[in-house]
Amino acid sequence: MRSPSWTSDLSTVIAAVVLAMGFPSTAVAAGSLAPCARLADLARTRPAGAWAEGMAALGPSLSIQKWGAPATPEALRIANLPLVKQALSVGDGSATAQRLAPSVYVASAVAGTLDCESIVAVRAQRSGSVTKIASPPTFSDLCWTDGGAAGRVFGEPAFIETSDFADPGADEQHLEVTPWTGAGWGPSCRLSLRYRIAFRLSERFCGDAQVCAAAAPLAEGIAAAYARTKSGASFNYGPPPSKEAQALLASVGGARPDDMTPPPFSTFGAKARTGFTSYSYNGITLFPLMLDGRPYVAAIGYGGVGWREIGDSLFAVYRVEGGQLQPLAGFVTVRRITGLARAMVTRPEPPPPK
Repeated sequence: MRSPSWTSDLSTVIAAVVLAMGFPSTAVAAGSLAPCARLADLARTRPAGAWAEGMAALGPSLSIQKWGAPATPEALRIANLPLVKQALSVGDGSATAQRLAPSVYVASAVAGTLDCESIVAVRAQRSGSVTKIASPPTFSDLCWTDGGAAGRVFGEPAFIETSDFADPGADEQHLEVTPWTGAGWGPSCRLSLRYRIAFRLSERFCGDAQVCAAAAPLAEGIAAAYARTKSGASFNYGPPPSKEAQALLASVGGARPDDMTPPPFSTFGAKARTGFTSYSYNGITLFPLMLDGRPYVAAIGYGGVGWREIGDSLFAVYRVEGGQLQPLAGFVTVRRITGLARAMVTRPEPPPPK
């Protein structure tokens, strides 16, 4: 079987290079990084409006199969083979399979509250028998927002691992491409895409009209500032809080609410358009906020279920009564990708051993 086209003419060029926005295409690495380098070059040509759905802007040059899509009879047969289920440790559970290349399939099973994915690769013989082959390398735990699937890069078969936004306010996606050469797995490369992000106020819910009017102009800026805050770092917005404001925050336990009981996000009886009107308790932050010269306690986080951050940004303002937070106003902001800031190509590193 012929080698993939991306390795045929460039094998003597250096094998590792970092590509940043603005670097000329002549700096594109070949060999092991060439599939991602070609995608990076393509990314730089795409207009800002093409990036609304993230890496989908690279289609059809980048195509990734979706798990759960209708499978062919042969893929269904392979997914249900004892050899495959044993390799995936699913027992009587379910598995799915995707055709990567002629006679080559990757099978997957998902388990646990983190939706962790297991992968196995097999080869189907003409006789109908199936043998296990080396699985593609992976570079994350394949849990929650990370996963892998069969795909094609510029028409060539590859296993593509994607790591989606770490939270709903993040600005970067990356993928690892491991090409199938016909004889086995080729060297992997990583493409990281950093986006320009904007936040737009999409809904407001008012229990106190005056507080709502004062806080609404701040909602987009607060959501953007929170998205830039490193995980675990303290969050404040506006001028340094007064001692009175700090004391008010301390009266409800400080910046980190109880993990299992995040503060309420009230819609005051209105029906919300956003999919989640409860905070995920993963990363929600309380902070003091001055409005019209008066201190309040505010909360910023993401909608979700339990620890899962899967919704829009939620920002709310509270008064404190008897040590309890009483909602006064709530705001929903949605993140929009407005363009590509940077495309970078690197050689991926395997995850540290557990």
